[in-house]
Amino acid sequence: MSRKELERFIPLAPGIGNFLILTDRSARLALKSGEKWQGLTVGGGMVLGIGAIGAGFWLDLVPLLLGGAGLLASTIPASLALDNDSPTGKWVFGGMLVGIYLVTILVVVVESYRVGADQLHTLTTSLGLLALVGAFACTWLGNIRTLRQELRT
Repeated sequence: MSRKELERFIPLAPGIGNFLILTDRSARLALKSGEKWQGLTVGGGMVLGIGAIGAGFWLDLVPLLLGGAGLLASTIPASLALDNDSPTGKWVFGGMLVGIYLVTILVVVVESYRVGADQLHTLTTSLGLLALVGAFACTWLGNIRTLRQELRT
């Protein structure tokens, strides 16, 4: 199975691998710019997200828990947006990545400074669910060939 075929079935694997390569001083020189960004956003997002979720449970801090969940959700579109051959795919998955980052920031800020307003809590819950749906949609959209490969003329 080639690398491109493997990436189609396991889109997070190259990002995690690139993140591990980034930890080695000599090996990181072999990575292209897109692979470095992919390693930072996918692998770094996973490590920080899992750490934030664990710390959120341990310290009983809901904003930290939600921020970690947002970082974990962002790894799927990040793996599909960076190092993608299709310009359309870069825009689609990149847009979803930016959207999930913005929603995560908004949810963390609103939950950190919540003044007890139920409307704000409903808004953050709705936006958080929308971000998760977007991350899951990326797993299905990643199977569309035109969003993953450059069109041949």
